[in-house]
Amino acid sequence: MARTLIIVPAMYGREELNKTLGLIPSDFEESYSEFWSYVEEKLRPFIGKVCVVYSDRLSPAEETEIRANALIKRLIENRSAFHCVEDSLLAAEAEAWLEMMENGRVQAAVELFEENLMERDEYARDVIEQTLRDDEMGVLFIDPSRKISFPEDIRVIRMCPFDPVDYLNLHLVKLKIEKREEQ
Repeated sequence: MARTLIIVPAMYGREELNKTLGLIPSDFEESYSEFWSYVEEKLRPFIGKVCVVYSDRLSPAEETEIRANALIKRLIENRSAFHCVEDSLLAAEAEAWLEMMENGRVQAAVELFEENLMERDEYARDVIEQTLRDDEMGVLFIDPSRKISFPEDIRVIRMCPFDPVDYLNLHLVKLKIEKREEQ
C-alpha cells in the first residue's frame, strides 16, 4: 500500500532573492507567476484527495508566499490535515549559524550549519513518516534547497515547472559574468 508525497519546492520570494543576489531579477514577476500558475494547475485535480499538507514554514507571512499560502489553505479547507515539518529550536539554531557565517563565514559555523540542516531534514522526514498513512497522498511545500530522503514505500513526485535553485544559480552566474565584464 503505497503512500504518495507531492513535493513542491517553493519558489524564492523577493526578500530571499534580494538578500542572496542583492537585487530582484528583471524576470522575477513573470517567473514567479509561471511557477505558481503551473503548481496551481497541476494540484487542482488533487484538491479533496490530499490527506495531509506539510510545510517547512513556521509562519508563512512573506508577501510573496501568498500563492503558496492560498494553495495550502485551499487544500486544508478540502479535507487535508496540516503539519509543520520544521522544529522551531532547530530552525532558530540554523538562523544563528547563518548569521555567524554572514559575519565572517567561519568554517566551523559552516560545518555546524550543514549538520543542523541534516537534523532538520531528518525531523521533516520523521514527521511525514509518522503522519502519512497507507494509501494516502500528501503535499509538501518546502525550501528548494532541502534534500530529504524518504522511506522506499513513499512514492515521491516533484511538482514544479523549473527548479527554483536553478533559477537562483542562473542569476548568480549572470552577476559574476557582469562583474568580470566590468573589470
